Amino acid sequence: MDSDERRQSFLRWLGQLGATGVVVENEVAVMLWLMDKRYLFDFAAVGVPIVPTQLVPVGESFDLETFVARHTAAVIKPAVSAAGAGLELLPDQETACAFQSEFANRCQRGAQLVQPFLPEIQTNGEWSLAYFGGDYSHGVHKLPASGQIMVHAERGGSLRFADPPSIVRQLGDRTVAAVPHAFAHHEGRACRMPLYLRIDVIETAAGCLLSECEGVEPELFFRARPGSEVRFAESIEGRLEVRQ
Repeated sequence: MDSDERRQSFLRWLGQLGATGVVVENEVAVMLWLMDKRYLFDFAAVGVPIVPTQLVPVGESFDLETFVARHTAAVIKPAVSAAGAGLELLPDQETACAFQSEFANRCQRGAQLVQPFLPEIQTNGEWSLAYFGGDYSHGVHKLPASGQIMVHAERGGSLRFADPPSIVRQLGDRTVAAVPHAFAHHEGRACRMPLYLRIDVIETAAGCLLSECEGVEPELFFRARPGSEVRFAESIEGRLEVRQ
């Protein structure tokens, strides 16, 4: 079973789960929302600064060479993907021109996101902040391998356990507080605060920017802070007690 088949199977399971009426702390509708990176536009709509992003809807065309000429370099990613699957760096117009045909094919299969390349990802890396019930727990600083842009460990990235600078923490807190409002922008109703979230933030010359909000299958890095797994368990128990 390939990744798309696994995703479709998971989506079917989520639909079945939602139909049972079983209470899910990260609501099914919220998980479905966060599985598609177009949620970034919902956060932007409620005032959260995001990595500049342009959407190319499925079936539409987009001139990559012109975009790269304007922004020097670009990053391409599918709207629905995980662990960096499908991410491409276009460092110059020549590369963008060569990739145009493949990109056109991708646009026929699914929506794509086009972003200016942020050079700070190679120097500052990315912060991942874990939140339980809307409260900050711990952070991880991730760096790509030399000359690379992907911070995932399976792509050669490294990490260190550390609390983020205050400006990064402020954006993490702001993003988490905005989740019900961003979801309402998408769905027309607010949601409960999810049981767990991981907020990914990039420090840039323009300020801190939201890269991703993970609420479906994120690595929560419990080993970054001893006792955080206990705190998470206590959050689960607290919610169960409220529902009894």
